[in-house]
Amino acid sequence: MYCEDEAEAVFSGKQNLPDVGVKFACAYGSRFAERSETSQLDMLLVVDTDKVSEWHRQNLERNADHYATWASYFGPSAIQFVQYLPPSIYYNVNAPLRGFKHPPSTLTDSATTKSTSAPVLYKYGVIAVDHLIDDLQNWSYLYTAGRLQKPVYEIKSIADRMGSSQDPTYVRLKAALADNWRHALAAALLDLPEKFSDQELYTSVVSLSYRGDVRMAVGENPHKISNIVKAPGNLDRFHSMYSASIKTLSDGGFLSVKRLSDSGQPIEFSQDLQRHKALVQEHLPVSIRKLMDSYAGPVKGPAAALRVAEQIVRTYSFRQTVKGFVTLGPISAVTYAARKLLKNLRGRLRL
Repeated sequence: MYCEDEAEAVFSGKQNLPDVGVKFACAYGSRFAERSETSQLDMLLVVDTDKVSEWHRQNLERNADHYATWASYFGPSAIQFVQYLPPSIYYNVNAPLRGFKHPPSTLTDSATTKSTSAPVLYKYGVIAVDHLIDDLQNWSYLYTAGRLQKPVYEIKSIADRMGSSQDPTYVRLKAALADNWRHALAAALLDLPEKFSDQELYTSVVSLSYRGDVRMAVGENPHKISNIVKAPGNLDRFHSMYSASIKTLSDGGFLSVKRLSDSGQPIEFSQDLQRHKALVQEHLPVSIRKLMDSYAGPVKGPAAALRVAEQIVRTYSFRQTVKGFVTLGPISAVTYAARKLLKNLRGRLRL
């Protein structure tokens, strides 16, 4: 539970992140999804659209060292302007998790040794509620939406506060997350044969947001997709996330569960390949269907939806990479990129 403990501590005390306007927050990425103790903790913060500038103002007061020099100089309005540039998310990296120590029982020997010599570092992305909902429902950027198609750890302190008050924005976010999972499951089926396993299904789901991602060529571990699917506990997490979408597509005749595990989880499936056109029409975002009409590539029919999604991922992963050199500043951006390249090299050496 080391990652979950770290994530909960991100909002603890005045020395860490403010929670003003935060409607949803989660840990994601390698440290959580792949259970990698050597990776930085990745966090996503979803802030009320009309509170974004105020959130950055308070965070600058607490954590000016998280920001590039220009951001501290020009202030929260300028940060918000840059954040809103597509794909509409603002990242800070290498932030130290202050005032946090692991309970010894949660760490391996190597991680315990590391924790005594260096603080936990985390990266966090800030996105406005309206921009996230748009990406979840329409795949406008397939950037933050792609990250939320994989298992994440929702911060309990934020979720409890939102859930207990039945916050209408939180309810909208939860509905949009469900839409995103349904879209992802439908798109994954387009890349699968008539019969497939649960592991093949979720590998196809995870692949959606990496197919076309410029980082996969140079900055990501080439084993990343399989690491996510095969990480301890993740198949159960995928089942929990996608159970409602599986039922929806099963009820619609697009998907059939052929075998259950001893615990009752669906582990073998089949699909009607002749219904892919209807699957696209009924369960992929309208924006994807419109882009398919103008797609001039070699792939035709329903499978063109995957090529369209790939183009979206490529476009906005590249833009965010370029944007990172602005938001992080040149030194931090180069340092962060170097770490990514080293991770990619280590992964390739294990091929």
